[in-house]
Amino acid sequence: MTYVKVILLYMIFYLMHELAHILCSYIFGYTIESIKFKWTGFNINFKEEIINPIYDVAISLSGPASNLICILFFYYVFSNEILFRVNFVLFLFNIMPFNYSDGGRTLRMILKYYVGFYKSYIIVNLCSIIFAVFLLIVSFLNINKLNFILIFFVGIAIIINSIIDYNNIVINILKDVYAKNIFFKNRRIIKIKLKGVQSSNKILDIIKTFCFNKYYVIYVFENTKIIGKVTEYEIINYFLSFGNVTFEELIKKSGRSF
Repeated sequence: MTYVKVILLYMIFYLMHELAHILCSYIFGYTIESIKFKWTGFNINFKEEIINPIYDVAISLSGPASNLICILFFYYVFSNEILFRVNFVLFLFNIMPFNYSDGGRTLRMILKYYVGFYKSYIIVNLCSIIFAVFLLIVSFLNINKLNFILIFFVGIAIIINSIIDYNNIVINILKDVYAKNIFFKNRRIIKIKLKGVQSSNKILDIIKTFCFNKYYVIYVFENTKIIGKVTEYEIINYFLSFGNVTFEELIKKSGRSF
């Protein structure tokens, strides 16, 4: 089969992959506002400001799931090696946990829920770099083949995007916390997490420990004496107003006595 026909098959099944995302989003009641193309695929933007984390994971995995169904179909039901390989490549690439892939988005959402926003970005970035280095090594070993040259540029693109993502990590965390606070407004019961921090600690040190499934109330200490408390929502507002100051500086700048 010629390269043109193979590329056409990739385009057809990739379109099916994206349609699965769209169908799943409509099933869960979300309205698509726009669809933009990126090098990793189409970026779907919803009219709804906040997406339920469970539905977000399901929507992300619906694309690879469609390719997995095709893999099983073209292996067990209607045996076709070419169509099997096309869907296997699409499934494998999209399920890998690197930045902007379906697998990366899914892993990051799960980590945000259990280990925290900051660690989720760090872990997925690390996975991205490892995956990119693997692609570069494979491409170097097969540099004379056209498809491996393309793999080389994919590896470079993943590294560049990982660097950009790392540089924007604070902005992304603030967006996550903002989204979480909106999501929590519709919940009748909220799990509260109490934390203690010395007044000499900086605001960002605490923000980095936040995760999705808890709302934080922080007690501020001066040595062993509690001098007050501040909520997660207040900390974010203070960070946006004053920057990454210490809690001691925060008291002075805000003029607030905890």
